[in-house]
Amino acid sequence: MSELHKDWIYISGPITGVKNYLTNFTEAEVRLIKEGWQVINPAKMGSVLPGDASWADFMKVDFALLSHCAAIYMLPNWEKSRGAKAEMAFAKDNGIHILFHR
Repeated sequence: MSELHKDWIYISGPITGVKNYLTNFTEAEVRLIKEGWQVINPAKMGSVLPGDASWADFMKVDFALLSHCAAIYMLPNWEKSRGAKAEMAFAKDNGIHILFHR
């Protein structure tokens, strides 16, 4: 596993097909920052990768970022998202602490 940052947290949840996904991720980001975390918000990734990037391209970047995090924060309905389920499995496989939206 890559270098772990003890205060980094990755937000995971449904994006595809969710109209207010950006609001959901941004609200979580604000809350987590207030709690002292350095937040990785994948909902902002659209501005990082080229417009023709595939779902698989995004997931490769997501796993690379997640591999540096001490924790993952699961948003409501994460279990309905193929990507969030893959991120949860990655976190479990790599000993990353899992937190759930409360």
